[in-house]
Amino acid sequence: MAGRKKKVTVSLMSRAFAFSEEFSDLFRYGSLGLIICILGDLIAGIELGSLGNILELLPGLVILVPPAMGMRGNVYGALASRLGTSMHMGTFTPSLMKDTVLAKNLKASVLLTLFLSVILGVVAKLVAYTFGHEALTISEYIFISFLGGIISAILLLPIVVAISIIGFSKGWDIDNFSAPMITAFGDVVTIPALYIAAISAMKISMHPMGLDLISGMVLITTIPIFACGIREGGLVSRIFKESVPLLLFTSTIGSFGGFLIHTRLEVMIKLAAILVLIPPFLGVNNALGGILAARLSSMLHMGIIYPRKIPERAAIKNFIAIYAFSLIIFPLVGLLTHVLGEVLGFTSPGPLVLIAMSLIAGIISTLAVSAIAYMVAGASFKLGADPDIHSIPLTSSTIDLIGILSIILTLGLF
Repeated sequence: MAGRKKKVTVSLMSRAFAFSEEFSDLFRYGSLGLIICILGDLIAGIELGSLGNILELLPGLVILVPPAMGMRGNVYGALASRLGTSMHMGTFTPSLMKDTVLAKNLKASVLLTLFLSVILGVVAKLVAYTFGHEALTISEYIFISFLGGIISAILLLPIVVAISIIGFSKGWDIDNFSAPMITAFGDVVTIPALYIAAISAMKISMHPMGLDLISGMVLITTIPIFACGIREGGLVSRIFKESVPLLLFTSTIGSFGGFLIHTRLEVMIKLAAILVLIPPFLGVNNALGGILAARLSSMLHMGIIYPRKIPERAAIKNFIAIYAFSLIIFPLVGLLTHVLGEVLGFTSPGPLVLIAMSLIAGIISTLAVSAIAYMVAGASFKLGADPDIHSIPLTSSTIDLIGILSIILTLGLF
């Protein structure tokens, strides 16, 4: 009996070692990406926790925060995923010349950012109006969302280009770290960009009709932007056409997530450490989902897996690897949030509460992300659509909503 137990133990250890060897690149690069993600999103959390007065002064502004953060990840995370796939397929060249894959992808991403930033402002207003909550005017929403999108794009595009070119030159698999890095940079950039845009809107609104006039002009510009995206042809047009309906849907989901935070905003402002927790928690969710979605997309393109109802062994192994990450990362997020909150003077419900909230909500989200990433990647591949365009946006936006719901539910438990 003892000999059999020893054999079983040795067998399990050998399998665990083989598993870690198989996913060594994921654990190595993914860990680096997740650490960057956590550090970046903790900065974003501090930024959000510090905006209590602005969030109270501009009721409904918080509705824009999750969808704006999500859109940065959806547009630029999907961009990095497409570039990673082009490297696997041998079509990537580190050049910004007009007809290169890199240049076409960048152009499509800029058009998507400009167009969807305006639409996001409209969607946020509709969500607030639908539920009868006091909120910003539609002019304020459009202006803040559009200006915030421009500021974010100016800062994020060079980062994506740098990651792709350096990764290509070093022979790295950027699927393993691009999603968390883009998520981190996007979240850090988004909240200050929205803050600058909100302050600008407040100053402009002091002049009669000033904000209405500017927002009207911005709204009109969506027509030529949309026409350019549709008529461009080739890769740019395909990305734009496939992305717009999808990102409209994900922006709506994100706005509902922002509205959920809006309903508990008073409690979260009093316990500001919970506001600090939201960006790193959602950032890790997006990073894990982005890593998994990018890996599944590349595996589908390369014929390693096929879109079947029951996941193949290769896909299941990836689920297990992501779940292993989550059991370590989410408690760390809760602990670091408390420590930073204490240092910076944010009121906290306590370290054990934050760790438990992060872990419980994280487990729920991780289980959901595995199913969603696999279903979305498989369905888009079956339909002949590009999983790099669909997987990350659908996965991240859905997980954001689930993550926010999980935080709110666990907040009620404690």
